[in-house]
Amino acid sequence: MDLHAGQVQGFFHIPVDHMTAIPLFAQYVRDLKLAEPIAAVSPDTGRTKLAGKFAEMIGGDLVVLNKERPEQQVARVTTVIGEVEGKIVVMTDDIVDTAGTLVAGAAALKENGAVKVYACATHGLFNGPALERIAESAIDRLIVTDTVAIDPRTKPDNVEVLTVAGILADTIRNVFADDSVSAIFAGENQLF
Repeated sequence: MDLHAGQVQGFFHIPVDHMTAIPLFAQYVRDLKLAEPIAAVSPDTGRTKLAGKFAEMIGGDLVVLNKERPEQQVARVTTVIGEVEGKIVVMTDDIVDTAGTLVAGAAALKENGAVKVYACATHGLFNGPALERIAESAIDRLIVTDTVAIDPRTKPDNVEVLTVAGILADTIRNVFADDSVSAIFAGENQLF
């Protein structure tokens, strides 16, 4: 689910169906019925295409963060490309490892006038100081899926977990029925 790079499919010697949580996140954001203007944020230039698609799905503008890594496990946002002043912003990523990118991105977005910062990530690995960073960050709400088990006793209040059980069940059903897996996602699983 939500492969880090589409090319990963080429390493398998069996058919691979790429599943994605992006439509699940988009529905979550739409269900919030936000009154303020909204923007989808790419946490780096490499995810701009996906963030653009997400912006379309939530009816928002596109914003891109330009970041650099001065040292390993350290992210610094150098530029916010796009307008965030007075908007609710939603960053999307595939993995939260140590949360350095998300935390730095959220701080930069708030410094540039974002009203609220939401973040969505498919795989919440939460290694090292990740949970502490998230709890103390400018992130108002981080939404992750249950592709990686998260101990509810250590989960900060600003982290919410959505289940992908329905997506997996529909995918398995369609594979065994010899139906289209892409139909589950309305063709949106070809985001790369």
